[in-house]
Amino acid sequence: MKSKLLISKPLVSIITPSYNSGRFIEKCIKSVLAQDYSNIEHIVQDGVSTDQTKRILKKYQKPQYKGRIKIFLEPDKGPAYGANKAFIKSKGDVILVLNADDMLVPNACSWAVKNLARNPKIAAIYGDVQIIDGKGDDIKTEISSPYNFAKLICSELVIPAQATFIRRTVFENVGFYFDESLKNCGDYDLWLRVGLKYPIKHVNGIVTNFRWHDKSLTRNVHLIEDFIDQKKLVMDKLFQNPKTSQ
Repeated sequence: MKSKLLISKPLVSIITPSYNSGRFIEKCIKSVLAQDYSNIEHIVQDGVSTDQTKRILKKYQKPQYKGRIKIFLEPDKGPAYGANKAFIKSKGDVILVLNADDMLVPNACSWAVKNLARNPKIAAIYGDVQIIDGKGDDIKTEISSPYNFAKLICSELVIPAQATFIRRTVFENVGFYFDESLKNCGDYDLWLRVGLKYPIKHVNGIVTNFRWHDKSLTRNVHLIEDFIDQKKLVMDKLFQNPKTSQ
């Protein structure tokens, strides 16, 4: 049986959890609207921001954006919670989580659909990122390493979540959601759950402009020690789960 991606034009769902992202949220939305692939829905799940985000999002609730941009303003408990709420509302065959301060390059979605169609047994495709600063100026190009589960489990491989497109069926089969109990490695937990059951593939190509600025979570001085603590929780959960070996 042919892959659905080979015989149709699949819907791509871009998931963006947001909270007080007024500095960058419009650039994020515009980067999705500028895609050269037409069958996209962009779901922005905002946790009732208190800055200018609400005013900006209101612009994209106008009739001309109906079906393309779906905006929800609801209290949440953080990015993972917001992403999970957006997943439930999404309908796409392919999913990407795009942070509110990041941007897609114009051919990102067509690149993903093409490469998933070429690799029908692959669960997820990830590319490379261009790291930019708060003003949008280039800092460096980050070329991802080829996928290797052993390196992933040892934290020697970092899969860029904002440049990784995953099939919806895979999300559903591995649990679908981010673990909301994890503070800063929910994506790491997800890629482990996926990698245990399915192949993942890196394909060369810049997919996302990843913004590194003064408010970025990755600039937290306690990031490494927090990740180590969280990784232990991930490993305990992973290897104590009777479904792990299935």
